[in-house]
Amino acid sequence: MRGNGGETGRRILRGFAAVFVVALGLILLPQPSRAQSTALLTGTVVDPSGAVVTGAAVVCRNTQTGLSYKAQTNAEGLFRFPSLPIGEYEVTVSHAGFESLVRNGLDLLTGHSVDLHLELQVGASVQTVQVTSAAPVVQPTSSVVQTTVASREIRQLPLNGRNPLQLVTLTPGTFLTYTGTEGNQQENQGVTTNGLRAPDNNYVLDGMEYINREWDGPPTLPNPDALQEFTMKSSNFSASLSGPGATMLLSTRSGTNQFHGSVYEFVRNDATDSRNFFSTTVSPYKQNQFGATFGGPLKKDKAFVFFSYQATRQIGSSSPSNITVPTAAERNGDYSASNRIIVNPSTGKPFQNNMIPQGSFDALAVKLYQPLVPLPTLSNGLAVLVP
Repeated sequence: MRGNGGETGRRILRGFAAVFVVALGLILLPQPSRAQSTALLTGTVVDPSGAVVTGAAVVCRNTQTGLSYKAQTNAEGLFRFPSLPIGEYEVTVSHAGFESLVRNGLDLLTGHSVDLHLELQVGASVQTVQVTSAAPVVQPTSSVVQTTVASREIRQLPLNGRNPLQLVTLTPGTFLTYTGTEGNQQENQGVTTNGLRAPDNNYVLDGMEYINREWDGPPTLPNPDALQEFTMKSSNFSASLSGPGATMLLSTRSGTNQFHGSVYEFVRNDATDSRNFFSTTVSPYKQNQFGATFGGPLKKDKAFVFFSYQATRQIGSSSPSNITVPTAAERNGDYSASNRIIVNPSTGKPFQNNMIPQGSFDALAVKLYQPLVPLPTLSNGLAVLVP
């Protein structure tokens, strides 16, 4: 029996090991396009006379990761890459009887559609023509009105608290607002675009819905050093996205074939602050936001990793708040001067003359209540609390 038990134990351990290896493999494998931020690349291949070239081989290679995607032109000379992960690309077109054409400098952004017109020159296939130019600004394949903020702007533009959501106001007709959101309890302010309600917007992070449905707003966004870019589609976007408001597509950074990283810290303090008019001293305040990033290849041209960490340490003076507290008479059970009707929870009927007998007070509650709840300090029955 002990021998059988030992064999069973070994089988269980082998099973756990197999599950771990499979899970690790799924983590390291490139994610499917539906869970990535993607762009659309299309194009037409023609010869010097303008006639379309059928059956041309088209290779689209990400210059940062080395990942390649292949296609062929159809009978109309068209090729299409519907879901390319964002990044910098190089397109190579080749066909027998023509010189190979290499198009560099294609920066595909989140949610964008790029259409190319590529002309092959007659010649030996061993010859190569290299063209370097930026991707077209105008997108003839799409009528979407959108604004893209790239990684350089995200990391270099001033952000109070390093919140990338503030940059959505770069989109025409877009404002940050608390109007229409749920009680100012959300992690971020709402965004109104073209006069529509803040809860009508869509937020998508790396191809997945990213919204706090309880508070009708976007959750806390990744820190600026973890974001590659984001695109704000303000109108005319696809019907596949729910909600009539704008759509914000966020893309996180990825590792590449080169190791890269950064270390940073942002400091705010009261060294140059002036005192409040009603205060005798300057309110103390210290805030440190620090972190680091690291990315690189796990296996060149195959698998990549990227880490980002940020922490915030904040020390400051307490913020006073006003609350309504019982008067001295009400603390003793006398609510005769109050407009409220005090009901006896035991009988469900109002107390006589709106007076609560002190004999019904809970002794423990009285001991806790007296030192913790102050008397009114203002004429309107409010007390100023300093936490």
